[in-house]
Amino acid sequence: MRTLFTHESLHSPRTMLGFYSSLVRLIKWGLVAIILGILIFVIAIPLLTMDPAGQPLVEMNNPNTSKNTPSDPPIMENPKFQGLDSENHPYFMTAKTALQSSEHTITLNKIQADLTLNEGAWMTLLADQGVLDTKEESLLLQGHVQIYHNAGHEMHTSEARIDLRTRHARGTHPIHIQGHLGRIDADSFIMMQKEQRIIFNNHVSVELLP
Repeated sequence: MRTLFTHESLHSPRTMLGFYSSLVRLIKWGLVAIILGILIFVIAIPLLTMDPAGQPLVEMNNPNTSKNTPSDPPIMENPKFQGLDSENHPYFMTAKTALQSSEHTITLNKIQADLTLNEGAWMTLLADQGVLDTKEESLLLQGHVQIYHNAGHEMHTSEARIDLRTRHARGTHPIHIQGHLGRIDADSFIMMQKEQRIIFNNHVSVELLP
């Protein structure tokens, strides 16, 4: 089932007008979702530039490389990446560990990514784990995935898969978005950055605040 808005019965034209006015404002959350896609992509930018030995080709501050034997996969402790995204917004990403588990796969634990937007706005993403497939150009975030925007918006889910080619993000686990306009709950979602759309599917509930 596609997006379904739950709301009390609407009886008067004035109530209808107020409802649709609030709904239009709520749709603007779709633009927030596009920014979420940009923030998620920030995690992949530095990792896509790592060479086969696991060494990043972008600036990384004070990495601590574990003392592995030659047969062990390369692992970095407390890697810190910083730079500019495609819109020249500064970003900063850290993780507890970064492990190159195969030729095309990099696994990160305890991720935090911060992105500074226009006019002093900022966003922060937290995730327990991220798996980047450099061959398929996909990023899977797992665990407690949290995104916060300084305007008061926040998103919580347990899994998000991002296609870095199409800039689409999908999740088949419940998602919860909350802000000053209200809240949205759904069983799954699709975020489309280029199309500037976000689609909620299955048991969708929207609560608008007065």
